Amino acid sequence: MLEQTDIELRKKAYEIIQRKGNDFSSKFESSDLKTLLHELDVYQAELEAQNEELREKEEKLLTSQLEYESLFMDATIGFILLDNKLEIQNINNIARAYFAYRFLNEKNKMFISLIARNGIKSFFNWIDKKEYLKKHLEIDLLCDSGVASFRLDAKPYLLKDKWIVLTLENVENEKLYALKKLENYKEVLYTLAELIEKRDPYTAGHSKRVATYAKKIASKMHLTKQNCDMIYEAGILHDIGKIVIPDSILLKPSRLNDNEYKLIKKHSSIGFELLSKVNDFKKIANIIHFHHERVDGLGYPKGLKSDEIPLESKILAIADGFDTMTTNRIYNKRKSLEEALEELNEGTSKN
Repeated sequence: MLEQTDIELRKKAYEIIQRKGNDFSSKFESSDLKTLLHELDVYQAELEAQNEELREKEEKLLTSQLEYESLFMDATIGFILLDNKLEIQNINNIARAYFAYRFLNEKNKMFISLIARNGIKSFFNWIDKKEYLKKHLEIDLLCDSGVASFRLDAKPYLLKDKWIVLTLENVENEKLYALKKLENYKEVLYTLAELIEKRDPYTAGHSKRVATYAKKIASKMHLTKQNCDMIYEAGILHDIGKIVIPDSILLKPSRLNDNEYKLIKKHSSIGFELLSKVNDFKKIANIIHFHHERVDGLGYPKGLKSDEIPLESKILAIADGFDTMTTNRIYNKRKSLEEALEELNEGTSKN
């Protein structure tokens, strides 16, 4: 009769073998029971180690999934997940903010129901021909607040080949952002122009007066409102290139030497380089670049003549010359109105 401990060991071995299969059946009949149980314990330890590894992988996968969901839901642009029937399977917080009311009563919403009638055909062409792989689509969507223009981009969903992820950005918001950015840039430029004038008490208010004169001249010549406004801005910023000119030259009370004058003449080109880097200021930059040219070709920086000089630059040159002549400068006393007009008429102004 077996000892009680041996009977319990046999039972344990039998239970393990039943769970694990018959891999050890031959060993059970021929091997020492304790050796068999040791082998089974080793095998079981290996399985537990594998299970622990699987648990760690599951935890990492869950963490990644939560991170993905967080990135998806809290992204700063709109995301919409579509299946192969173009039904919306998921939508993040930004996108939902545009269409919240439309999703109150339906679990899966057809994306087509969000498209304004004039955009349905272009959307299907974009999807069916897989044009989304090459370019974005601007389209009107039906938001809770009304019709709004969006820019759509689409990519195949990585985990499901037949699904796609749409990203949408409100074009109007983008335009407002760009406009705000431009206004901020313009504010910086206007501040720089004011700082330049404050360096020299004799030029206080010069840029605004030049801008006002130039706009009035342009208006009298029946230029478009857009051109008149552009000339006004050019007037405000026409001396911005002087930001790099040292005070020792800019405020010098006596006549400039040749090298100093060469440096002063660079200010229109420096202003051009500064402003032309921004698309919205390229035309203004061009006006400023040539506002010291002269019809006789003796101006700077290019020595342009007559019709080679843009009309707007000529207008700005007249306004600039008139204000320079009719205000006191550190190097020159003001002329009377009659004297200034006579000099302009004779075309002898060098400003």
